Amino acid sequence: AAREMTLADCISTALGANRGILLAGEAVAQARSGITGARSGFLPSLSASGSCNFLEKLPTVRFPLPGGGAQDVKVDFTEDYQLQLGLSQPLYTGGRISASYRISELTRDVAQADLDRERSDVALSVITSFYGLLLARESVKVAEEATEVVMAAKDDATAGPERRPATLDALTGEVARSEEHPYEHQSHLNGVCRLVL
Repeated sequence: AAREMTLADCISTALGANRGILLAGEAVAQARSGITGARSGFLPSLSASGSCNFLEKLPTVRFPLPGGGAQDVKVDFTEDYQLQLGLSQPLYTGGRISASYRISELTRDVAQADLDRERSDVALSVITSFYGLLLARESVKVAEEATEVVMAAKDDATAGPERRPATLDALTGEVARSEEHPYEHQSHLNGVCRLVL
């Protein structure tokens, strides 16, 4: 069976499941992370680098000499380590860091405004549909009641004279007769008036 939902339930469900709102929320989260990245530009930065050079031990190499003979050259292995640390703090950047931070804030504000607009559009659509549905239900009820009235009028029109309600002509005739004989027709006129009421 269908669950009865209030207007607040409908709006809450639509806001939680709308794809446009979910995407706008992701854009807001991304814009906020951009502010964090831009803020880091005001902080000092630390960098580190290192290197290691390793040369293996090679066998003795004999080189011939021009005047005859030879010379032995022995190459031994070596290890060379280097480590560098760097600390930097921006002092003046011509407003580049401040401008970047301000742009990130504006981007966040635009994303938040888009999210609020998307929420408002969805809520308005739900409210319009909700009251449109209520209006349609009431229209159906009115149409059903009008149909019943028409059908009752049709039954009265096709009924025999004894079942027909008193008409204006009948009442006029009774009034005219009662003026001629007021006491004689009083009880009959009362019965006709009760029939009309």
